[in-house]
Amino acid sequence: MVDAILQVTTPGIQLGIATTDFLVTDIAKLEFAVSNMGVLTRHGLDDVVLDAEHNTITYTFTEAETLALKPIDMLRYQLRCELTDGSIVGTEKMTLRVADLMSEAVMSE
Repeated sequence: MVDAILQVTTPGIQLGIATTDFLVTDIAKLEFAVSNMGVLTRHGLDDVVLDAEHNTITYTFTEAETLALKPIDMLRYQLRCELTDGSIVGTEKMTLRVADLMSEAVMSE
C-alpha cells in the first residue's frame, strides 16, 4: 500500500476486503468518500474497479484530482457499501500524505 499520493499523477487506492467480512460481488451500492482541505468528494460503484478474484476495490485518481489536493493537509478516505442482502458495511477513516510534485503541468489532455 502506498503511504502518499503524489500530485499530478494517477495513483490508485486499493482496498482489500477480507472474504470473511463480505464479498465485493455482493455490493449493490458503494460510496467512496475522499476529503482534503475540507473538500469532500463522493464516488460510486461506476467509479471503482471490483476485483472478485482478490476481493478488492480500487479507485484511480485523475491528474486533475491529484493536482487539486493540497500537501498541507492529509488525504482522508472512507468506504461504505450496501450489500445485496440490504446490510450496510463500511471502513474507518484512513489517511494518506499528499506529496508535492515540483511540476504541476498536466500531461494528459
